[in-house]
Amino acid sequence: MKKSLGLSVKNYGNLKKGTCDLVKVMKSFKEMPAWLQKKGIMYIQDSNICISAGNKKIYSCNSTGKTYSKDGVNPLRSGGYALTSPILWAAVPRSNGKSNVDSKTTLKHIAC
Repeated sequence: MKKSLGLSVKNYGNLKKGTCDLVKVMKSFKEMPAWLQKKGIMYIQDSNICISAGNKKIYSCNSTGKTYSKDGVNPLRSGGYALTSPILWAAVPRSNGKSNVDSKTTLKHIAC
């Protein structure tokens, strides 16, 4: 599993220990369980990093050559690549050092 993570996320070992759990997803946003769609969870895709805004919306970074600013592109998405393409990994933040990964999940995960 660490080999797969290493191929998807360069230097993942630099994440601050005890702050998140890395969940191997391999599904689109719409196919993920609700606990993985919560606000604040970060997603890693083939060519994109995004963060859940809650309410089935994502802040996405995949508009190549576009500027995210007051006069640029709005990164909040409710459709398109960020929601339809497979999410390889999700970084689920911990609360007070406790994991927020659903205890009944069958998805593989490791602590960062």
